[in-house]
Amino acid sequence: MELKEVTLAKKEVYAGKVFTVEHRTVTFPAGGLAERDVVMTHHATAVVPVTEEGEVILVRQFRAASQKVMLELPAGKMEPGEEPAACAARELEEETGYAARVLRPLIGLWVSPAIVCEKIHIFLADGLVKGQVHRDADEFMEVERLPLAEACRRILTGEIDDGKTVAGLLLAREVLNQRV
Repeated sequence: MELKEVTLAKKEVYAGKVFTVEHRTVTFPAGGLAERDVVMTHHATAVVPVTEEGEVILVRQFRAASQKVMLELPAGKMEPGEEPAACAARELEEETGYAARVLRPLIGLWVSPAIVCEKIHIFLADGLVKGQVHRDADEFMEVERLPLAEACRRILTGEIDDGKTVAGLLLAREVLNQRV
C-alpha cells in the first residue's frame, strides 16, 4: 500500500527570521483531501564534545519556547549550502571556544517530522583544542563541563530534557563504551 501524500497546493502563510510556515492541501493515497501546516527551516547540527578526561562540554542557555534555562549540546542552524560537519565545527567553536581534531557523525534526526522540516545532524567531537568563543550578539550562555556519566544521569532525573541533547549524549555513551 502506498503511504505517501501528494501536495496539491501550498501557500506561505508566515515568514519570519528563522522559519516560514506553509499551508498545504494534500491528497491521501486512497483518496480524500487534508490540510497541513508545515514549518520550513534550515537543517541544524549538534556536537557532543568529549574531553580526554571523559567530560562533555555543554552550554546552559534560556530557551524562549520552553521558557526555561536548559543544559544542551552546542548546536546551531546550517547556513544555505553549508555541509553538516562544517556547521558542527563552526558552532562548537562559536559557543564553547573549543575546536575538534576529529568530528564523527553519530546520527541525523528529524526534529518533529509531522510539522517541521528540520533535520539535526549530531556529531561526536574528539581531540578538543581550546580556542576562542565567537558567539553571535544574541547568544547568552554559560559553558559547563560534566563527566559523561553524570550528564546521562541528569537525563534520567529530567534535568537534561532537550531532545537533541538526550539523543546525542546517549549515543555518544554507547559509541564510547564500545571503544573501551
